[in-house]
Amino acid sequence: HDSEGDIPIIGMDDEQEVQIVSDFVTERRNEAGFVSLSSKPIPELDDNPEVLQSRDIMMVIDTNFIISHLDIVDDLSKLYEKYHHRIVIPVTVIQELDGLKLSHKRPKDVISDITVGHLARWANDWIYRMLAARDSSVRAQKLRESIDKESTKDDAILDCCLYFKERTGSMVVLLSNDKNLCMKALANEILTVSYTKGMTAKLIAEKSFQENMEYEAAHHHSSNMNDKEESQTTESVDGEATISFGDASDLVFSEIQKVVLEALDAVMYAEYEDDVELIGYDKGKVLTLGDALKVISQYWISVFTEYFKKSSFKPSKGNDNRYKYKPLTKEELEDFIRYWSGILTALYVKRDEVQNSALDKIIERWE
Repeated sequence: HDSEGDIPIIGMDDEQEVQIVSDFVTERRNEAGFVSLSSKPIPELDDNPEVLQSRDIMMVIDTNFIISHLDIVDDLSKLYEKYHHRIVIPVTVIQELDGLKLSHKRPKDVISDITVGHLARWANDWIYRMLAARDSSVRAQKLRESIDKESTKDDAILDCCLYFKERTGSMVVLLSNDKNLCMKALANEILTVSYTKGMTAKLIAEKSFQENMEYEAAHHHSSNMNDKEESQTTESVDGEATISFGDASDLVFSEIQKVVLEALDAVMYAEYEDDVELIGYDKGKVLTLGDALKVISQYWISVFTEYFKKSSFKPSKGNDNRYKYKPLTKEELEDFIRYWSGILTALYVKRDEVQNSALDKIIERWE
């Protein structure tokens, strides 16, 4: 059951059971005229376009995933603050859950003595409770949040993914056990997650967070290059186009600041978990590199000495602005990159090999 004890939060670990549910949902989805109005209105958070944090990952949940793995989805909602993702419930999923919970049709196989109707009702109740409570980790797709309003079934869920990818610039991950839908998503450069035995919410969150760090850096680099292509280019000696020093410095500074803030936040949550707010740390107030240095200094003894054991870095009591603002010369930029690369390497000391490899690639690009 959930923390309030009123909704059974269960999950399937048997891959055969998962497949039975997925096949049944697909069968219902493909039936002609499968459209149902919600018997319980889904509250919207507001009537205005929502402003999303650029670092939020949008996790779009398919019907078959939420009814088979409500425990994972619930755990993902609890990891929202730490890993910066939001759970998105498409309109089609809300409609399908209502149809499944009200339908008298059942799959031929009995699944652990629990029907698909039970699973659908619990998932529907969980969604309603989270939205009614205005939980920041979960949001429902609004009717206007679509690219092709005529899309249905699988295509409607894919359209939801594409809307959030194109409208917000966020990284989107589709959680679905429908192989055909996952193939469509991958063809449209949407990351997908399908259940495998032993999968956990923490594993999904960690991998998505890592992918998002690389995505944000690459996306920011690409958008800056495209937006400023003409103003940034000058002719080099061999005639090839290159960006000006000022724009290169802007780009590196912005990317370093983004990665540093992400890494710092991850360390604080790794060390304090749910108690992080009790010690006075507020990620909403850590917005600049200067803020990052203050946090490292403030929690140096309690947190960061362990991370910087192999580093010569020591928090400065002075007001050294060289590493807080955009470098103005080539020498300053090189020093800036060395300084923050060293800090990031220390902040990543407890990360796994894959995450450290990703950081090395980003640092290599800066250099």
